[in-house]
Amino acid sequence: MKRIKQEVMPQRQGEQELPRRGRSLSLVAAGLALALAGNSLAWADEGSIAARLQAVEDQAAIEKLVTSDYSTALDTEDWNAFGALFTADAEFRLLAKQFPPREYKGNAAIQKSLIPPSELPAGEVPPGARASIKHVITNPHVQLDGDRATATSYWMEVMIGEDLKPSVRATGYYRDVLKRDNGRWKFQTREVFAYDMAPVAGSEPSMAAPAPRCDEACLRTAMDVYLDAMTAHKPAAVPRAIGFRFTENGVAIPLGEGLWSTAQGPVGYRIYIPDPATDTIAFIGSVKERGRPVFLAVRLRLVDGKVIDAETGVSRGSPFPDQPGAVARASFAELTPAADRLPRRNLVQISEKYFDALQAGNGDLAPFHPACIRIENGVQTTGIPRPGGKPPESCYDNIQHIAPLANITKRRVLAVDETRNLVLLVADFSMPGTDSPQLAAWKKANPPEMSAMVEQTVRPSSGPLFELFRIRHGKIAEIEAVFYGPRMPYGFGTGWD
Repeated sequence: MKRIKQEVMPQRQGEQELPRRGRSLSLVAAGLALALAGNSLAWADEGSIAARLQAVEDQAAIEKLVTSDYSTALDTEDWNAFGALFTADAEFRLLAKQFPPREYKGNAAIQKSLIPPSELPAGEVPPGARASIKHVITNPHVQLDGDRATATSYWMEVMIGEDLKPSVRATGYYRDVLKRDNGRWKFQTREVFAYDMAPVAGSEPSMAAPAPRCDEACLRTAMDVYLDAMTAHKPAAVPRAIGFRFTENGVAIPLGEGLWSTAQGPVGYRIYIPDPATDTIAFIGSVKERGRPVFLAVRLRLVDGKVIDAETGVSRGSPFPDQPGAVARASFAELTPAADRLPRRNLVQISEKYFDALQAGNGDLAPFHPACIRIENGVQTTGIPRPGGKPPESCYDNIQHIAPLANITKRRVLAVDETRNLVLLVADFSMPGTDSPQLAAWKKANPPEMSAMVEQTVRPSSGPLFELFRIRHGKIAEIEAVFYGPRMPYGFGTGWD
């Protein structure tokens, strides 16, 4: 090992230097990994051993970058050190449902955007701005690919108040693309995803949100290009950004596989949910697959006109009959009168109450409009005559007649159209398969044949549930769902949790 160490360990010019103890630990880890290889060391050449040692060093350097280097520079407000962590052409994005996305391109722009309150001119520092905020970053997961790498990690923002009591202000995760730049690992892309954020007056850096790069017409065009490319089986026709990711029914696969290899055009049923505030466009509609209609929900997020996120839910084998002539309700395309439009946050809160009601089997938990209509996979399920001369079932009745079978978790907002009061949500519809007190009570209150049907369908399983809501006068007036049933392993998720 002595000769190998002499060949491998000298530091390359400009490369990050690990502390001596860190280097020792790296070598110990490498030695353990090599020892586990057993007799393979007898014939392993020096090149392969050197590559393994290099991978260990790269792993350690990247983990240090994404956790301690980043948090230390941010928390100590060392903006020169912070800027040095990014490549010259780096991209930095902050995404949270509380405000439009913030995006900065280039090392200089990233550094300049983070002007802390402590450096604002006198008289411009609002009360509370001096609160100390520290970042805790954990669980780095690194994937190496030569001079490039990707990483994810969790973060928590802890605020220390004047009383010295800590409180969690925000949580989320990072998604990174990293590059070896002159021997040093740096961020080429860092995306900051915030689950929730409790604002503190003046405690945020003064980052001005840039204007959206894609208006409604631009977003619709992007979706049409995507759908046309899908039905033509031409994934190369979709412009993709660095870090592009595609999922179908919660599983990450290469673009061009799944429905992309079987879809037949033209696209029929169409509902668009443009969200210029987040450079996002969502869609609910139908295409044909092997001659039969299938319904799908699609979410695209763009960066500089290129797709970076593509999320798709496809309903195959729906229990409802085929609806070859189904046409989307025109009301989803109508603009809402200005007096009836609601802020984004209010629209989301009203829509999320539907999931609360569905999970509890209690229609009183959601504000339904008296004329509410629900459509699932192109088929209207409420407001229509029922067998035996029974009156049409309302959205409220529909909830009341559904057994509380599922845990509706991992809920996410996919798109919000504030000009039409539209909200598209997705959640993991997980069926635990257990007989809860609520389910037992429901069985007693319903005919035996319905209970027998429920028993056949209740199995531990999961499946993403896409629900589009149109809000009218503060109530849920229309619902459009894409759901392919709980067919995945229990707790599977949506693929973007």
